[in-house]
Amino acid sequence: MANRDNPHGFGPLNRSLAGGPGAATFECHKLAATAAIFIGDAVVRVAAPTRKTPAIGPATAAGPVFGVNLIYGPGSTATDKHLVIPSGNLQMFEVQDNDDVTGIVAGGITKNANFATGAGSVATQLSGTELDIATLAATATLGMRLHGLLNEPNNDFGPHARVIITFQRNEEADQSAGVLDVVEDEEPVAEEEEAVAGAGGRHRGRK
Repeated sequence: MANRDNPHGFGPLNRSLAGGPGAATFECHKLAATAAIFIGDAVVRVAAPTRKTPAIGPATAAGPVFGVNLIYGPGSTATDKHLVIPSGNLQMFEVQDNDDVTGIVAGGITKNANFATGAGSVATQLSGTELDIATLAATATLGMRLHGLLNEPNNDFGPHARVIITFQRNEEADQSAGVLDVVEDEEPVAEEEEAVAGAGGRHRGRK
């Protein structure tokens, strides 16, 4: 039986390659972000959030990944409480391959690949992201490692197979650069010092 062609982004399997459970974190979608975030999209954290939680945006196919988004966020709309499954610590996800002819064969397991972004569906709110079969190789810099087929009766090697993957380029790796903007404004401090001096009061210097 042929595999069903059903792009849906990354589905969390709620366990790591080492057998531990998955985790989740809340993020936000900025008002100024024009790109929608779909269920199953790989996401990264972005600078200058407009809510109390960190902000996320769509990840690029060859770049690092923070995690997988599970709540739809329309474009140009500020939304709270985006549930994200972080991709670190060998968290496992499943994703469909994008090949209509050959798809994943047994020899592709344990190779690496990037994903291919596709248009998400506003109707279903699901991601259009798939595994990019054209990038399948042993190359170490590719973003995902293939670990096997999703063990379901209607899934087999071939076109549109659903494959278990882990992300190799995680945004929260050790000693990674920060992404949240912090603006240092010294002007209010200077005004405060002048006001205290004018009133004849004492001002304790900042260390």
